[in-house]
Amino acid sequence: MSIRLLLTTSLIVVFVVPQVGYAQSAEPYNHAAVWRAWDFAARNSYVRGVIDGAINVYIAAAEEWLAPGEFLKTPKLRKVTLVERRVFVGEVESRIPAVITDLYGDPANVYIAMVDMVYLARDKLEGQNIDPLLAAARKRAIELHRLTNR
Repeated sequence: MSIRLLLTTSLIVVFVVPQVGYAQSAEPYNHAAVWRAWDFAARNSYVRGVIDGAINVYIAAAEEWLAPGEFLKTPKLRKVTLVERRVFVGEVESRIPAVITDLYGDPANVYIAMVDMVYLARDKLEGQNIDPLLAAARKRAIELHRLTNR
């Protein structure tokens, strides 16, 4: 599979398919309702799929965009470290679904995309103050809804 096809397919699955419900709706898509409808196994599978997809795209992109040897260079290049920080989840993965469930308990968060919630939950588990990130994700959800309902 070519890198372009892999990247395109991954982006469509993660970002476009969930947005189909937005089209011509008076209210933004309620991701929390979908999340709550899933059982424990489905929630874990979703989180694992987001993480696996992100890692797969990261590796494919790195092989395409970095010079040979830069990907595994020690110490790591700053750009590699920055991207890894955004993509990788680490030791908190198993606790992410419970934190997403907790975050969706706040009515202000119900429109935040599940893919965003995976990384918000990771950041919360790592002790970061996610309040500004939640505010940005809420705003992005509303802007996406407005954009798709013109």
